[in-house]
Amino acid sequence: MGSNQRTSLLFLFTICFLFFSCSKYSDKERQEDIGKLLQSNEIQRKAHLFGDAELLVSQIADSMTSVRGGNISNASNSEIKKRFEYYFNQVQYIKWDDLEEPRIKISDDGSLAKMYLRKIILIRGKNENDEWEKGATVFAWTATHKKINGRWKIISNTSTRNDLDKANYNEYYSEGLAAYREKDFTKALDNFEKSYWLNTENLAVLYSYSKALIQNNKYEKALKIVDRIADKRFYLLSNIEEDSTFNKLSSLSGFETVLKKIEAAKKPVNNSEIAFIIPEKDLVPEGVAFDNNTGKLYLSSMYKRKILLITKDGKVSDFKKEAEDDLLSTFGMEVDEKSNHLWVVSAFDPQGMTTQEKVIPQTAKSRIHKYDLTTGQLIKKYDYDNKGENHFFNDITVASNGDIYMTESMTSKIYKIPKDKDELELFYQADPLFFFLNGLALNEDESILYVASTEGISALNLQLKNWQLIRYPADVSLEGIDGMAFYNGTLICHQTGYPNNSINQYSLDETGYRITGTKIIESHNPNFDQAATGEIAGNYYYYLANGQMGSAYVWNEQGIPVSIQPMEELEDIVILKVKLN
Repeated sequence: MGSNQRTSLLFLFTICFLFFSCSKYSDKERQEDIGKLLQSNEIQRKAHLFGDAELLVSQIADSMTSVRGGNISNASNSEIKKRFEYYFNQVQYIKWDDLEEPRIKISDDGSLAKMYLRKIILIRGKNENDEWEKGATVFAWTATHKKINGRWKIISNTSTRNDLDKANYNEYYSEGLAAYREKDFTKALDNFEKSYWLNTENLAVLYSYSKALIQNNKYEKALKIVDRIADKRFYLLSNIEEDSTFNKLSSLSGFETVLKKIEAAKKPVNNSEIAFIIPEKDLVPEGVAFDNNTGKLYLSSMYKRKILLITKDGKVSDFKKEAEDDLLSTFGMEVDEKSNHLWVVSAFDPQGMTTQEKVIPQTAKSRIHKYDLTTGQLIKKYDYDNKGENHFFNDITVASNGDIYMTESMTSKIYKIPKDKDELELFYQADPLFFFLNGLALNEDESILYVASTEGISALNLQLKNWQLIRYPADVSLEGIDGMAFYNGTLICHQTGYPNNSINQYSLDETGYRITGTKIIESHNPNFDQAATGEIAGNYYYYLANGQMGSAYVWNEQGIPVSIQPMEELEDIVILKVKLN
């Protein structure tokens, strides 16, 4: 072979080597593409929850083939957009969530990908009587993606569906409990599983679901659920070794790890110090407000229907005496430092409260009071005429422009008092699924109002009036939140009654719709007895340690408080403070 031939062959070999080296789809590229496909799934979720058809079709190719219900159809991107614009005007998505991790397969050359997804879809729409109705469906589908100009686009979709006969997880949960009591464990499992589909994070559901799985000999799956519960520090697991049902998991590898997590959750985290001790034991306080201009703290009283003032040096006096200005039991309070006003929620529910000076309404009622902080004079009282219907304002917050927002717990509403109108008005009606709206807080730019409910924390976009649950890591539970405060991109949440006897600080991502991390501010403090609420004071957080809203009362057989406990059974009221990072 001549030198020219050898040179030509070497050149061809080099070209082939470079071609195949450059064209090979690397593991790094594959992992990057998996991330991009998962991001596309998140974008589609956002599009459904916000009702944004344009955002949705940004993930779809110029045309898409669909296979469903025994039919094959093709539609252009513009046709799909038009269809979803109409659909989003008819319904609102409450959930569009994965029931399991998406499965992804990418072709060897990285040009095509299949995503296998299983989701719970919960929507609501108005019926012919202009009433909201909900529907729930479990979908499973395969979405084929093609890389077009470097971006993944959906080119086909094959789907199946399982419509549920109930859209409320509580209904399945109640039927599951009844079946479990009757030892019909097969029926119990069926109902708990459907309840789980509708609320994959509810701790009571997870706990019951795990027990039903054990009773049906599905031990490995049960252990995975129990491990999830342990990650969330759920207090009901604290005596797991004494429960004969869970003992059936003891031989499985991984059970010891669960026990270690449970023990770790019992350890106290104590960062707080006592700020004030108030010897008036029978206050049954709930709300706290702080005036950064003066350093004064205000404390509510459910039982005595009044408001206390505490100075920086710890002197305590009545800012408002018992039942003054027609105060009912006092709850949430907030200082408007620009206007020098104190806003107060006062409310009463005959089915769940008692007071020293009696209130005798037939239904739950509530009102808002606005006070001048300098004079203590009532500026205005905002009564809500509920026309015989139960109505209960709970917590309150003040925007920087002077607008007031408050939660109404019995009918899942957000009310507002705009500064310019100075009148109480309905701002947003949440779906009844989000029951007992409680703590609320505005984010830094006041575009989002965070609202706690039985379902967790929802983000209400104030401009769009869009409501959706915020997302969070697997080791977090957002149940049982009472008071809530926003601080430097985090939410401080009181969860001392349920589920983990802690005050937690949750970090938010840049969108404000996802929690990225958790810090326990305080847990298992010996003073804790319903540490309901607190207030930011510079870089400190002042909060009520022991509202005693349960332990302070004598309860009858119907679960209604009828009187206060003897004074020797009550504790001094403790206000704690902690420095925030």
